[in-house]
Amino acid sequence: MNFAETLIKAKENGDVVSVFSNGSDPHKCGVGTVEDVDGEYFVIAGISTFGLYGGYQIKRVEDIFRIDVECEYEQEYKALYKARDQKHEKHFHKISDDMLEDFFEWCAENKFVIAVGIREYADTVYGIVSEVDRGWAVITLDEITEKGIKTGKIHFGLDSVYQVCADGSDEQKIDALYKFNNKSDMEE
Repeated sequence: MNFAETLIKAKENGDVVSVFSNGSDPHKCGVGTVEDVDGEYFVIAGISTFGLYGGYQIKRVEDIFRIDVECEYEQEYKALYKARDQKHEKHFHKISDDMLEDFFEWCAENKFVIAVGIREYADTVYGIVSEVDRGWAVITLDEITEKGIKTGKIHFGLDSVYQVCADGSDEQKIDALYKFNNKSDMEE
């Protein structure tokens, strides 16, 4: 069974999985339930270390080197998630033949602050999606710093993206700071 098939089966069963896809940090993984998967990408509804809502992640299937399904570690996360009565209120579903574009549009609709890993860039960029140009496969992001300050716009091609995290704890922190910094603008 290949990794995509393993994720599909986990989605069908509602299993909690740990997905390892960061070769530079092989102990780091994303934990949660599978929202959607195709041959190229997968989306996980994340569960944090403390069993709390952990936002969403989309990554490339080809980057996976290990998947753990319902092992002791995942069962602990699942129990904590249930014990704390956590829920992912919004659910992602692929609507076209391009899951990554669909995910960016879904993030824009939900006004999620996102973290985007870009292959040619040494760091992660944060912001809110302002445009998805399906014709040119270009995303425009209103960049927001880790201190919640909007700095400008970033344009990047879909082919350079290796992962996107939406509404996780880091992104929620940035969103809260952004809203605090712009409180007077939002009240008008």
